[in-house]
Amino acid sequence: MGLSGTIVVVIKLVTDVIAIGCCILRWYIMRKQSRQTTGRQLSHFLFALSILCEVTATILSTTVLLDGDRYIDKHGIEEGQKYLLNEGLLKVTFWAHMFYYLAECILKAAYLAFYTDLYARVQTKRRLAIWVATGFWAASYITAFLVLFTYCLPFSHNWRPDGTTDHCPVLFNVPAFFVLAGANILSDIAILIVPMLIISAMRLGRTEKFSLALVFSIGMISIAASVIRAGLVGARFIKANHTWDTVWVWMLWSHAEMFFGVIAFTLPSFRYVLIRGISKVASSSRSRSRGAAYGSKLPSSTSRSRGMQDRDQELGVLGSKQGERGVWVETTVELKAESREMVSPSDSMTELTKSGGGVMEEPGLRPNHYQWKIASEGSRGDSL
Repeated sequence: MGLSGTIVVVIKLVTDVIAIGCCILRWYIMRKQSRQTTGRQLSHFLFALSILCEVTATILSTTVLLDGDRYIDKHGIEEGQKYLLNEGLLKVTFWAHMFYYLAECILKAAYLAFYTDLYARVQTKRRLAIWVATGFWAASYITAFLVLFTYCLPFSHNWRPDGTTDHCPVLFNVPAFFVLAGANILSDIAILIVPMLIISAMRLGRTEKFSLALVFSIGMISIAASVIRAGLVGARFIKANHTWDTVWVWMLWSHAEMFFGVIAFTLPSFRYVLIRGISKVASSSRSRSRGAAYGSKLPSSTSRSRGMQDRDQELGVLGSKQGERGVWVETTVELKAESREMVSPSDSMTELTKSGGGVMEEPGLRPNHYQWKIASEGSRGDSL
C-alpha cells in the first residue's frame, strides 16, 4: 500500500491537532451560548476526555511505529518482522490499543449525553431509543474490555507470549479481534439511529435538516472505517500475516474511525460559526445600504424656509403683529345653516370671532369670514 510507520505517524499527529482544535471550538461556542444544561456540559467533558485518550494512544503508537521504521532501515525488512514480537514493542502496542478503545468508548458516551439533552426537549415515546442505544453501548464495551483483560491469561502473556496457547497475545487473536470489531460496529449503528428518531419527532427547517444529514453522513463514514478496518486487518490475521504492514493498516484505519467520529460530533458547532459569520456579513451590507439611502443631501435651511413661507401663504397666515406674540390666521369657510345654528356664543367668544357679529339666519351655504390667533410658546395664557 506504500505505507510506512512515519506516514501513519504524520497522519495521526495532524488529525489529532485538528481534533484538539474542534474541542476548543466547541468549548468556545458553549461559552457564548446562554443556555447551559447539565447534558451539554457532560457531553463536552466526555468529548475532551476522549480526545485526551486518543492523543495518549497516538503518543504510544508513535514510539512503536518510529522504532520499527528505524529497526527496518538498519537491519532490513526480514529482521524487522521479527522485531515486531519484541516484548517492549508488544507491551506499548497493547496499551496503545487499550487507550484507543477507551477513547472510542468515551466518545460514544459523549454522543449519548448530547442526545439525552436533545430528547429532554421532545415529548415523545421515542425517548426510549436513547436507553436502548445506551444499553447497546454498555454491553458492547463491557464485552470488549472483558475480552481484552481476560481472554489471554495470565495477563502479562499479552506481551510475553510463551507459545503454549493460541489466545495470546489477544491483539493478534482472530476470534477476539472480530468480537471487538463487531461490538464496536453494533454500538456505532445503535448510536446513529437515535438522532434519526429525534429528527422525525421535531419540526426542522431545510437548513437544520441539511446540517443533520451532513452529521449522519460523517457518522456513516466512521462506521465505514470500522468495517474496512475489520475486513482488511481480519483477513490478514486469518492468514497469520502478523507483519508491520498489518500494524500500519490497523493503526491507520482505527485512527480514521476515531477522527471521523470527532468531526461528526463537532459539525453543529461549525454550523453555528457559519451562521454567525453569514449574519454579520448580511447585517454589515444592510447597514451600508441604509447609510447610502439616508446619506442623500438634505435641502438647505434657506430653501426649506422659503417652502414653508409659500405653504403659510396658501394657508392664509398674515404674519405676526408688532408687539404681540403669536400669529393671526384668517380664512373663509362655508357652513350650512344647520351647522351655523350649532355655533354657540361661547364658541364665538373663545375659539372663533365672527367678524360680522350677530346670528346667521339665511339658509343654505354662505361664506363666513373668521380670524383667530395662534399663540406662540410664551403667550399661551393670553386671551384674544
